[in-house]
Amino acid sequence: TLPHAAHVAGNFKKIFFRNTLLWLYLLYGAEYYCENKHSSTNVMGIECTGVSTGITSRIDPRSMSSASVRRVVCIHAMKASLAPTERAFSRGFPQAQVAHLLDDSLSVDVAESGCDRVMEDRFSALGKYALEHMSADAILFTCSAFGSAIERVQAESSIPVLKPNASLQHEIVSRGGTAGVLSMFRPTLDSIVQELNQMASAESKSLRVVPYFVEGALEELQRGEDARCGELIANATLRLLDDEPHISSIALAMFSMAFARPQVTTAVAHLAAHRPDLKIITSPDAAIADLRSVLNA
Repeated sequence: TLPHAAHVAGNFKKIFFRNTLLWLYLLYGAEYYCENKHSSTNVMGIECTGVSTGITSRIDPRSMSSASVRRVVCIHAMKASLAPTERAFSRGFPQAQVAHLLDDSLSVDVAESGCDRVMEDRFSALGKYALEHMSADAILFTCSAFGSAIERVQAESSIPVLKPNASLQHEIVSRGGTAGVLSMFRPTLDSIVQELNQMASAESKSLRVVPYFVEGALEELQRGEDARCGELIANATLRLLDDEPHISSIALAMFSMAFARPQVTTAVAHLAAHRPDLKIITSPDAAIADLRSVLNA
């Protein structure tokens, strides 16, 4: 029995040593790892998929050796924000290493409890994770219903932390007048209307904000029915313009709504002759342009 025990112990040591080397490589070679099994991550080309919320990454291993490449961690509360964020980075900041941190329970919980202290603590933890474990050079939040929670991360972080709609909001306020703000997630409207009014007051700008909830659009998007979602957004824009003839700015207030801009533009084209000042504004491209400016400064 003693030789058998020695053989088993030897095999255990080999397995332990091999697995230890693997984890050390993943941890220090990729500087990117997952702490719990309920996650989805891609590390140096190795994909591990778990349950519902978690971490995904688009990092090219060939760029890891370049000191000039900056890593941006995008934090999402909805899966639907991932694709428009990727497209916007491809257009506006293709040199960046982009990693995605997803917790889609955030959007469920904020609808029930609002952006309370517990939610702020969760955002604080996400910000620290991005900085300490993902080696972030900057953080971009794509979730627009969490203004005060993102401000908490901004106050605590030593790196740039951007809100998703800051650039969109600045443009709306600078244009003044009446702005229609559309969202397919109700909590976003409360957050962005409050922030727009505060910004307009601070800048002594005259601004009237008209919020509009696009019912059913988010459910269509989550089912993969992009065309139907875009149609609902375009139809809602037309109804809003009919109700509010003085609107000069239409804001699609969520990252995940940006894809519908062509449909909205086509739907309102017949109004252009009578309302030449009407402008459709989306957030991803503006946010990433600001991010690139900050990191390259």
